[in-house]
Amino acid sequence: MKKYIKKTVVFLASLCLLAGTALPVWADGNSAGDDAPGSESTPRVVFENAQNETPDLFVTKEVESLSEGYEVPEDLSFTFILRLDGELVNRMEYRLYDASGTEVFDKDTNGNNVPWKTDRSGTFSLKPGQTAKFEYVGTGVAYEVTEVPSEGWVQTRPAGGAAAVGTVGAQGAWAAFTNTIGGGGGTTRMVVQKTISFPEGYEAPETPDFPFILEIDGKPYSQENYTIRDLATGLEIGTGTTDGEGRFTLKGGQAAEFPEIPQDVDYRITEDTDAEGLEDWRCTGEAVREGTTGTGGAVLENFNNASASFAVSKRMEDGSTPEDAFTFLLTHEDRSVWEGADYLLYTTGGEPVTDGQGTQVTGATDENGTFTLQAGQTALFTGIPAGTVYNVSETANPNYIQTLPLSVEGYTDKTVTDAVEVLPFVNKEAPASLSVTKVIENLDGEAPLEQKEFTFVLRYQEDKGYQPVEGAVYSIESGTSQNTYRTDGEGQFTLKANETARFTGLLPGYYQVEELDPGYEYEAKKAVLEGTLGESGSNVSFTFTNQYTAKLFDLYLTKEDRGNRSPLSGAEFMLYRDELENNPVQADPYITGSDGKITVQNLKTGTYYLVETKAPQGYQLLANPVKLDVTWEGSVMRVTVDGNSVTSQEEDDQIHIVQNTGSNDEVHVKIYNSRNFTLPLTGGNAWIFGGALLALAALIFILWRMGKKQK
Repeated sequence: MKKYIKKTVVFLASLCLLAGTALPVWADGNSAGDDAPGSESTPRVVFENAQNETPDLFVTKEVESLSEGYEVPEDLSFTFILRLDGELVNRMEYRLYDASGTEVFDKDTNGNNVPWKTDRSGTFSLKPGQTAKFEYVGTGVAYEVTEVPSEGWVQTRPAGGAAAVGTVGAQGAWAAFTNTIGGGGGTTRMVVQKTISFPEGYEAPETPDFPFILEIDGKPYSQENYTIRDLATGLEIGTGTTDGEGRFTLKGGQAAEFPEIPQDVDYRITEDTDAEGLEDWRCTGEAVREGTTGTGGAVLENFNNASASFAVSKRMEDGSTPEDAFTFLLTHEDRSVWEGADYLLYTTGGEPVTDGQGTQVTGATDENGTFTLQAGQTALFTGIPAGTVYNVSETANPNYIQTLPLSVEGYTDKTVTDAVEVLPFVNKEAPASLSVTKVIENLDGEAPLEQKEFTFVLRYQEDKGYQPVEGAVYSIESGTSQNTYRTDGEGQFTLKANETARFTGLLPGYYQVEELDPGYEYEAKKAVLEGTLGESGSNVSFTFTNQYTAKLFDLYLTKEDRGNRSPLSGAEFMLYRDELENNPVQADPYITGSDGKITVQNLKTGTYYLVETKAPQGYQLLANPVKLDVTWEGSVMRVTVDGNSVTSQEEDDQIHIVQNTGSNDEVHVKIYNSRNFTLPLTGGNAWIFGGALLALAALIFILWRMGKKQK
């Protein structure tokens, strides 16, 4: 009997294992094979190999000393962390070169040359004078290189210990780091540096005077002399004396050197960040530095400030400088237009652009958030706090093709950091063709939350009038990609904002392009444009401009029990504008009241993701975000909640829409919660749970029969 019981238990355990391992595995729900649900839409991908000629990223390490004769230790090494497009690189290979340009190889246990690699966290090391070459990074890739602080060393380049950030261009990118240390000496010296975060290679404007207070052993270091040096040249440019409170001032790019500070005493240096005239300058590190002078060597403290926030540069791929002006749009994180953002005008070579009197030219975005640049110019934006999220895009010009950035949406969800990033926009001249360009002008301080497709019809004039051009070949080019399409049977094709369709193979003659209904929020300046295409090599362009006026809506969310439909209070939600959950409508969660409701006002149409962060007591947390799409179909609003789609002309238990005249429209949505004891018997869980229940039931039945027989 015992043997029978043992076999039964083994059999049931095997059944449970089979139930767990029999789960079908589908990628995106569609890769289990031809018989899997949705297999008819499974994407098929073909990979082709070609020589990789994309640009490289170089990272160089240099050191310098405050004292002559200081010898750099042979084992000295500095650690760096590399991110590409915001992600830590994982085991990425690189080549290593010394100061003379000779390649340095890593060795395996057998003494063979092997590639250098970062670790899984993107970390790698450099000795002074070494350069790491990361090959084939790619045009348009955003990089961020951060140096891990080393005890006794102060990072002076990039200033203030900031990361080196930027975007890899067609010629690659170079990030250089410099550190300084105080060497040995008989007298204790103190050096206080004032550095400015500014784009590499750009000439910083003259800064205000930054005030400091120096205290030694708890007392003001008053009426003491110091030397002022230029940080770029190391030359003495003046002298000064602290006042009765130990106060002294420095401009950006200067250092104060106190030659005879008492040894082995406590010191405290404070930067007065609240002083008048410093409103647009932010301190990128600690404003107070404390320590002990020690018994030799030198004390070095570096204070870094920044007013520059980010820069937008414009150039042509071939280096030419056409007379055309290029228009850009700056928006906030929520895609509202950014009016009145101040900038300084530079050449892309870093020299200030000046007027006839030698004063640097300044500018600001207009009421629609736009500004203009010519090829060879850079707009350096100032006074924007670190942590601010922004977006920059270029308005399409039919005569040019944008090659950088890779997307016509431009640079999205960028963040101001202490390292000032230059965002390059690069164009090349477009070939002659019949082209159709889509441009959006933003009114009332708002820009669209996301890209919308607009539909056009291409027609050719014949004896019997205009006829749709079926199967016309056109391409949409952006960055390094060029996608080719054909018009459909009715001559229709689609474009998004800032895209241009360039047609090839068309017969010479008279053409008409019509934009079909652009939607409730987009008013077309002209819906029909006409022109003549000449012989091969001629050019005719049609630019369709729509004025965007946001039709806002209010979201009314009700939280209910799935069983009895009673309202649930205390549920907390975050509402995000993108799937990655890094663009919230507001920073704090929304909380349902006693009526189970929350209200979110003044939303633009688009896609939102509702995430429950805290469930009511006794209820399960929603497992997945709720996707909410709000769009316009002509003058009719459509709302889709996790695939359930309803228009304002339809009735639905979960979704209710109220369109108002003269005020915000209303979108009412119900979200249901289940109690904690509800079992999620769906998908793979059903196999596991069902198998376990069957096994348990069988085991109970067998034990019951055995007990009955024994009786």
